Amino acid sequence: MRKIGLPGLTSYRRGLAAALIIIGVRGDLHAQTSPVPTLPAQLANYTAVLPPHFLVPAVAQQDNTPADNPVTDAGATLGKVLFYDKRLSDNQTVSCGSCHRQESGFSDPRRFSIGLAGGLTDRNSMGLTNARWYQRRAFFWDERAATLEVQVLQPIQNTVEMGLSLPTLVSRLSAEPFYANLFTAAFGSPTITSDRISRALAQFVRSLVSTRTKYDVGVGVNFSNFTPEENLGRRLFNGETGAATCAQCHGTDNFSPGPRINNNGLENPYVDKGVGAISGRPQDEGLFKVPSLRNVALSAPYMHDGRFATLEEVVEFYNSGVVAHPNLSPPLRARPPAQGALRLNLTAAEKAALVAFMKTLTDTALVADERFADPFPKINFHDADLNRDGRISLGELTRLIDLFNTCYGSVRTGSYAVATEANEDGFVVDRGRSTDSVVILTRYHAADSNRNGKIDLTELSRVMEFYNYRSNTIRTGAYHASSGTEDGFAPGP
Repeated sequence: MRKIGLPGLTSYRRGLAAALIIIGVRGDLHAQTSPVPTLPAQLANYTAVLPPHFLVPAVAQQDNTPADNPVTDAGATLGKVLFYDKRLSDNQTVSCGSCHRQESGFSDPRRFSIGLAGGLTDRNSMGLTNARWYQRRAFFWDERAATLEVQVLQPIQNTVEMGLSLPTLVSRLSAEPFYANLFTAAFGSPTITSDRISRALAQFVRSLVSTRTKYDVGVGVNFSNFTPEENLGRRLFNGETGAATCAQCHGTDNFSPGPRINNNGLENPYVDKGVGAISGRPQDEGLFKVPSLRNVALSAPYMHDGRFATLEEVVEFYNSGVVAHPNLSPPLRARPPAQGALRLNLTAAEKAALVAFMKTLTDTALVADERFADPFPKINFHDADLNRDGRISLGELTRLIDLFNTCYGSVRTGSYAVATEANEDGFVVDRGRSTDSVVILTRYHAADSNRNGKIDLTELSRVMEFYNYRSNTIRTGAYHASSGTEDGFAPGP
């Protein structure tokens, strides 16, 4: 390839640009518009073997599994494929797994999740670890879905999140031959319906069971495996010492609540009214579902709006920041004769101990378990994958962003043009001097979702995933301007 120098590029940046993006159609990369999952020859076992402390009545009554939809190996396998399949979104760029990541305890590390067109969700994506146990059975922060089977279909239809109608979903999946086999194995026939989709997704979510933590080991040995700090945190959490009331809202060994829904005093008045926004009743304002604390150390940020970035911030909030509210839950109210919100007055050592205890609820086996991992072919960004490990790391993405933002002030594709005589990075600055050798790209507005004139890490990730999904690579030379396509691009020759 002939090298053409770019204004403002150092020799290092020229080399980096060449390493990041090599333009041109390569015969070893073929379009892959319909990826097929890779599954084991023999069905994985999704039937959880529960330890004795999960079989006690207090935990058993929290189990929200309906009698007509128990977890089966074939059903959970189908649910796993559906969970990670981007066909479930209108433009095929977002899956359930996009906002519920295994490495994050099946939550989203972003404060608000990004939908199919770059829009943001109203609330933080709740972690799904041990979602099977919630005595009230309802789902979403405001409990607007009566069951998990109802809940799993709502993000698919939500116009911000995935934006796909159920009839279109059924039609799209029915066109994929591999789904016929999966539905037959799970339900006895290849017929695809929204009800079967919901039941399979619910089975997979309920299979995300965490029982292999340091805490679970400790239950059987009277926590002799804990450090002194962890045991102090455990006693504080359970109210055995000090004034903390954590266990009253995060009860049982599943660390989820009983029959109550709670107002934890985040603010007064509430910007997001929670259940109150659904019911319209003042007594419901500020009531939100309390999720299990299993894998809580992995599921930052915290609260329904992701306002707290760390567990330390959460502990400090409960120590000194709870706001008095008419609906404040009793465990967070000051003890008479004092009034208002409870103040714990924890020492620095006690606050650190509570954090240490919550970290014992981390299930590293669950977040590394292949049974729950994405079964679709992993992304291969051949031209930006510097170390050729088959994925774009944070460092590699940051370099790519830095390259374009530093050299050109933006990576808005409308500011660039593909050169038929490709330079090092496949782009030339569009100075309004289009020639026969330069095809002006239409502006890709959806990439810059916050409209600040630059592509940040999250935005660029979405663009890269979109192109990889459509053509197994984002080689820019393989695309040309097309005002008639949904994203402004069409496959190149």
